[in-house]
Amino acid sequence: MKKLIPFKAFLLLSVVILFASCTKEDVDDPIDNPTDQVGDIVSTVNLTGIYDVAVYSHYAYVGQNQSNLSVIDLSDINNPVVVSTIQPYGDMRKSFIHNELLYIAGYTEGLYIYSLSNPASPQYVDHIYPGDECSNVFLTDSFLITAGGISANGLLSIYDVNTRTLIGSYTNSATDETARGYQCLDIVGNYIYAGTNAGYMHIIDISNPSTPTLISRYYHPGTPGHAPWLLGLQVSNNTAYLADWGAGFISVDVSDINNPTLLQAFTGGTDGTQEYDVLIEGNTAYVGNGWGGLLVMDITNPSNMTLKFEVNPNAASYIDIALYGNYVLAADNGNQMLSIIKVK
Repeated sequence: MKKLIPFKAFLLLSVVILFASCTKEDVDDPIDNPTDQVGDIVSTVNLTGIYDVAVYSHYAYVGQNQSNLSVIDLSDINNPVVVSTIQPYGDMRKSFIHNELLYIAGYTEGLYIYSLSNPASPQYVDHIYPGDECSNVFLTDSFLITAGGISANGLLSIYDVNTRTLIGSYTNSATDETARGYQCLDIVGNYIYAGTNAGYMHIIDISNPSTPTLISRYYHPGTPGHAPWLLGLQVSNNTAYLADWGAGFISVDVSDINNPTLLQAFTGGTDGTQEYDVLIEGNTAYVGNGWGGLLVMDITNPSNMTLKFEVNPNAASYIDIALYGNYVLAADNGNQMLSIIKVK
């Protein structure tokens, strides 16, 4: 028998969704099956080219790279169903949902925007071209920010969230960075935290959004033969949590934005380090670890993060994740499927 998530747990989840700066979900009373066991993959959906997943209401929006975007009804968590597809132009990368709008980074084709007023059938609203490759997107109540610029220098473009007019931009032209494009970002207060293809985290002041200013950088060299590549990050309680393909799952003290300092670099998954994505909820981090599957981490002490458990099925490659109540939705690029995992 299905039941609603308990009230206390739902209240905590609601607070996290309201205040966490980097969540990709917007969930109303997510359905839970109490017979599902923590750590189990409770269902899957075969999807070619799967690359990204975001959640709104009882639906998952799954980017399939150069194919399409599939909308999946999650009302029955053990039997998810594809209910519609859309086909934006471009090579779909990351997506973000804000105020009933779905924003899709289309790489060389820019940013596509769809209305979710009918969540089962997204409708085209608008298209923005930032002037260079668009790999990711992040929104606040004031700003829409695109990240990319992989072909040459990195580029962050800042738009008014309502009018979608360009306010300002920041170009990464650091000569000591071998790959300057931006891949991931988070925003806390007046600061953008942005990760590059060379493994650098930039902290950028946007208190005057027309003239963004670089405050500081952080870099972890990774392990020999495994080059840094910063693909996901989230900031929580003055700590930046980095998902770096070549350096591991990294916690960085950013209480002094002028001097970000390493707390820990965790590389203890069964199949080593190849992190692609991270989501923080309270004292738990969910980490998409590529061929290492899903890591569920205790981050109560950011200087001594420990592995609670991992989910690592054969041939899986989890490159993007989203939270849906007591479940993680994982974009499994190895097995070409969306995997739904009970995590709590």
